[in-house]
Amino acid sequence: MKLIHTADWHIGKQLNGTSMLEDQRQLFNQWIDEIKTYTPDAVLISGDVYDIARPGRDSIALVEELLDRMADEWSWPVIIINGNHDSGTLVGYGSKFFAKNNIYLIGTPRREVTKISVGTADIYPLAFDYYQLFRKLYDDPSITDNVEATARQVSEIKKQWDPQRQNILMYHGSVSDSQAGEDLDIADANHALSVGTVEFVPTSIFEGFDYVALGHIHGEQQVGHSSCYYSGAPLSYSKNEAKQSPTKYYLEVDIEDKALSVTKHAFEPVHPMRVMEDTFDNLLKAPASNDYIYFNVTDETLQAQGMRRLKKRFPNALGMEYATESQWSESFDAEQTEQSEAISDPLSLMQSFYQKMTDGEALTDQQLSVLQEIMAAIEEEAD
Repeated sequence: MKLIHTADWHIGKQLNGTSMLEDQRQLFNQWIDEIKTYTPDAVLISGDVYDIARPGRDSIALVEELLDRMADEWSWPVIIINGNHDSGTLVGYGSKFFAKNNIYLIGTPRREVTKISVGTADIYPLAFDYYQLFRKLYDDPSITDNVEATARQVSEIKKQWDPQRQNILMYHGSVSDSQAGEDLDIADANHALSVGTVEFVPTSIFEGFDYVALGHIHGEQQVGHSSCYYSGAPLSYSKNEAKQSPTKYYLEVDIEDKALSVTKHAFEPVHPMRVMEDTFDNLLKAPASNDYIYFNVTDETLQAQGMRRLKKRFPNALGMEYATESQWSESFDAEQTEQSEAISDPLSLMQSFYQKMTDGEALTDQQLSVLQEIMAAIEEEAD
């Protein structure tokens, strides 16, 4: 059994007002061609296909384009679950039609166990949601957190699974064998803590599965010594992620009987993301580049229009801050290049404002979701 595992595509992601959509279009179309060389038995995408619950029409169009190519050009099934960034309703839209074309979209939790049989394996995709929904779904008031909600879903699977077959689980959330996730390599702590009420699901809940395809943490890694693996995101989506690891991966998973082998393969970004640190003058003398770059300036004096000057040499510059004085941080939301650009992307403007008011703390996914709902309501009233 050969699987390809990826997650956390975040289609439509914007970084300080810079859209990643065209980078994503090129990256994933190239990836679709590359996967043909592996001829896997199935491709698993473990949540956060979209970056926000109400993505723009261009983001939806790109996902439709990619799904259409998969259906036309691949002969193996594709299984996709929603994540905490996604709208489960949107991810699952048209699921019956797509299933006829070997693409399984799992966006809404169901009481009945979902099982997709592929050759010698049974794949169980778990749609993401918060524990309150599962408490209602199972009519079980004892479910009071995400750990209990996950345990209940897994117990329902184990009531009917065949342990002699290869059993695969897809799950989106924070999985760790330590109470605060110390065993995970996490670039952005706030990101890991943003699902539900901060509980980390222990790997013991997934005992018995031959492979657990995880999404949510953006760094590729095995959780402890278990069969639980995060594929990581295909691109760096923050300064910390670029510092953590400049290379992003998808996983090739081979299961022979019950023996597991996992091989990581690098994505090839159109514009790599990196962090440069030096004096301002030295940065201006560095070779010009179209990479996505965050700058750490070591000068002790503030540079007038520093970001604007850097962008003349590095047009895809994403941000600049001073390594010695955090109060001089210049977060570039479209550099505040033009006020009209910032206003056209109010979410990025609010994110930047929040960071400045909280000494660089980022909005959590839950806070972003609330803001998105408010903005959507305002837009509907305006229409």
